[in-house]
Amino acid sequence: MRPPKSTPGSSNVINQPPAGKKATSKTKAVKTSATAASQAGGDLASTTPIHAWTLALVAAAALLYGAYEYRADLANRIYQLRSYLKARRADRA
Repeated sequence: MRPPKSTPGSSNVINQPPAGKKATSKTKAVKTSATAASQAGGDLASTTPIHAWTLALVAAAALLYGAYEYRADLANRIYQLRSYLKARRADRA
């Protein structure tokens, strides 16, 4: 089968029959209700939860990477804060 031609300036439409075997009426009804439940967000049995330690590890890695990328900016902010606090202490005396 040839791939469809692109149509600049208009929407692309692919006219292909669905792949696979046709479902019987009973199977089709079950698939339809399962599809409706998953579209409504109710099919939680098919999702796999993320382990808490995996999520914590990924979050920690993201924070460490951000600190590494912005290390010069963080060092500059710490320098500004120290000089500001030093000037405030000198003004109090």
